[in-house]
Amino acid sequence: MHDPGTDMKMKPLEQLLLDLFRELGLHQPARILPGWSLSLSEFLALNVLASRAPLSQRELGCELSLEKSTISRLVDQLEQRGWITPMRDLQDNRLCLLYLSEQGQSIALQLQQRLHEHYQGLFSQLGPGERQALTNGLAALFKLLEPA
Repeated sequence: MHDPGTDMKMKPLEQLLLDLFRELGLHQPARILPGWSLSLSEFLALNVLASRAPLSQRELGCELSLEKSTISRLVDQLEQRGWITPMRDLQDNRLCLLYLSEQGQSIALQLQQRLHEHYQGLFSQLGPGERQALTNGLAALFKLLEPA
């Protein structure tokens, strides 16, 4: 009998990461969650703004590691959908801050809940030691990826 876990142990780390991205649907950003028609960038922007708004467009771009032109298009899309509200900063009129609208807050909360339920079900299949090993491994990976 073939053990699929054996294949994962034999794969190089690079292939495991690519497989992870594929399984999470990151290669198809418009299909993050079934029934939702938004891009991965839109989801991530909503998530960041839900926890740290208000942010300037530049700050949001830095958080998402997106170039100025890309973040401009993203902000325009979010505003057209009615999910964000840009407002001038009272201390610096040149600066525009981004806030989640009521609809944007609702969408962000729904997405977070659905994602949490999905991953809770997935991770519940792991034993405590496996969950801890995964947490430690991902924390180490993100530490390596942090800018110096």
